[in-house]
Amino acid sequence: MRRTLLTVALLLLPVSGCADPEQQGSIRFPEPNGGQLPGIAFTCRGGVGGVNERLQVEPTGVTVLTNGVPGTTTRDKLSADERSALLAALRTAATGRYRERYEYDGQVTDLFEFSVEIAGNRVTADNLSIPERMNELVRSLQAVARGMGGPC
Repeated sequence: MRRTLLTVALLLLPVSGCADPEQQGSIRFPEPNGGQLPGIAFTCRGGVGGVNERLQVEPTGVTVLTNGVPGTTTRDKLSADERSALLAALRTAATGRYRERYEYDGQVTDLFEFSVEIAGNRVTADNLSIPERMNELVRSLQAVARGMGGPC
């Protein structure tokens, strides 16, 4: 009987320690307060062309895209649809706990590296290792940047 219990305990030990990888970190993004956006900084770097862009989203909805390759800055304001998409993505992202960095450990060239910073909490991941709960947020921020002429 003891041997059976010990065997079961040893078999369950690895399962209990294998939580969702994004749950292993200590970084949390704040949940949006009602319909208020927090300030968000999003960067995208890498790829064949050496992209280096930064999107700043202010709580007012004002957006500033700085594209480091040609050295341009574009200002705009979120549309109602973009704002709604970002708020929904932020609510999903706020349910996770993240590490500071996620990297694909295989051999791949020309990956993009994304960084999202909200309220002083920054998470960086390449495009093959974005935590699942952050996917929607990264896609929404990319859509805003592309709508402003960004390449990322």
